[in-house]
Formats: sequence, structure tokens, C-alpha cells
Amino acid sequence: MPGQPEGAIDKITLLDGLRQHLSMDEALTLAFEIGVDYDELPGETKTGKLRELILYMERQEQLPRLVAHLRQRYDHIFRD
Repeated sequence: MPGQPEGAIDKITLLDGLRQHLSMDEALTLAFEIGVDYDELPGETKTGKLRELILYMERQEQLPRLVAHLRQRYDHIFRD
């Protein structure tokens, strides 16, 4: 993405991939796997919850860990 530092994680693209490729059940499982209480995340919809998960991980400086986990367990998200 233009204007983004080399190696930076594009949160919009990440959100789009999660939204398109994960079911609600898989989103719940993802949160469990990375140690986040899905029910405590703000948001009413799957997209809202996933957005808040990304923002939460970013605030915790754990966004690279999230992406690494996704690449290991949900690699199909990155194949498009």
C-alpha cells in the first residue's frame, strides 16, 4: 500500500481477508487460539469483531504475532 513502511501490515487488507475467508465460528476459534476473549471485543457483527481484534492486537504490539498465527493456521486467507 502506498505510503506504508516496508514490512508494515496492511490492516484493511487483513480485515478484508479475515471477513471473506473466516466463518463466525472460525473467528471465535481464532480469538481463542490467540488468547483473546471474543465476547469482550467491541462490535456487533463479525466484521466489527474482527476489526476490533486487529486493533486490539495492534495496541498490544502483537499484530505480527496475529499475522504469523494466521499464516500458520489459516494460510488460505493469504492465497488470493
